[in-house]
Amino acid sequence: MLRFNVNLHPTGSICAENLSCNTETAFGAAKYVSLPRSHQTVGKSKELNFQIMAAMVYDTDLRTLNESELVYKISNRKDVNFNEESTFEDFIQQLTPGRKETALAVIELYTRMKAKKDNANRILSSFDIYTLMHPVMANLEVEESWAIFMNMASRVIKTQRISKGGLSSTAVDVRVILKEALLCNAVSIALVHNHPSGAIRPSREDDRLTKSMADACNILNIRLVDHVIVTDGNFYSYADEGRI
Repeated sequence: MLRFNVNLHPTGSICAENLSCNTETAFGAAKYVSLPRSHQTVGKSKELNFQIMAAMVYDTDLRTLNESELVYKISNRKDVNFNEESTFEDFIQQLTPGRKETALAVIELYTRMKAKKDNANRILSSFDIYTLMHPVMANLEVEESWAIFMNMASRVIKTQRISKGGLSSTAVDVRVILKEALLCNAVSIALVHNHPSGAIRPSREDDRLTKSMADACNILNIRLVDHVIVTDGNFYSYADEGRI
C-alpha cells in the first residue's frame, strides 16, 4: 500500500514528500503533483508520469472498487465481457494491444518485486550477519560502521554504511541509524563494524556505542538484534556473548 505525506502548495497543487512503500514500490524525489481537476501541465515526461500516478493514489483506494469497476479502470471500456466465470486470460485478451502490454508489464514487474522480497536474506544468527557483511568489509584499511535494517520476519530491507573513519575508530551517530530505520519501517537493526587490525575483542568505545544504541532502540520499540565486529576470517558477536 502506497503512503506519502501530502501538503497543499500555494499554487493549488500537491507536494508529495517522503514517498515510500512496503518495499515493493518506491518513487523518487518530492514533486509538486496537481489534483486531477487541475489543468496544470508538466513539461517533462517523468514528472507527468509521477503526476498521474500520485493523483490516482491520492484520489482512489482501489481496494474499495468492485471487479467491474476495476475492469473499467484497466480497460477504459464499458463493453468488456467480464463475469464470475471469466478467467484473467479472458479479460486480458479483450484489451487493446497497448493496454494489454501495459497490464502484462505491471504484472511482470509485481511478480519480480515480490520474488525479490520473498528471497531476501534472513538474519537469524550472528553468522548470518557475518556472511552477509564479510564480503563488503573484508580487507578494508580503515574502520567502517554499517547497519542492517530488517522487517518483522527478520528479512533484510537494506544495508547501509553509517560512517567511515580511520585506522582504529569511526564515529557513529545513533540518531542517523534510527532515522534510517524509521524511514524504511525496520523493526530490528544489527550494527556491524570492522577492525582493520584484526583484533577481535571490542573496545570500550564499542561497548558504549552498543549500550547507547540498545537504549535508543528500546525507546522507539525497535530491536537491536546484535552488534558484530568483523575481521578477515573471524567475528565477535555481542549477542552471542550475552551482552545485548
